Amino acid sequence: MRRRPISCRTGLALALAFVGSCLLACDDEAEHPLALVCPTLSSECPPVLPSYANEVAPIIAAHCGQCHSRENPSGPWPLDDLGEIADWASAIQANLAQCLMPPPETDAPLSDADRDTLQVWLMCGAPP
Repeated sequence: MRRRPISCRTGLALALAFVGSCLLACDDEAEHPLALVCPTLSSECPPVLPSYANEVAPIIAAHCGQCHSRENPSGPWPLDDLGEIADWASAIQANLAQCLMPPPETDAPLSDADRDTLQVWLMCGAPP
């Protein structure tokens, strides 16, 4: 019997399905504490948006500044000011949605409330 080649899209879908099933099959939470635990973030802009100075900047400083700064450039880009953060909004949102940043092994994990504050602020235009 002759096999049909599969498209890249189909191959990727199969690979993602396999990885997802492996994560679901994991029953050792200590080994994979973040598997399927990332909370869903807000998808609507509230009437009152978070303030950069009062809410966002302190979260960034406390949880991102260790790696994403000019003094310690171990992260791929600095997040030292409003413009830099706004420039990387889509990448930051993707990392927030997947609970990838800050990395789980850091000493500064984001609370669900802080993660949601950053998401709302970025999604709603990163106002000053």
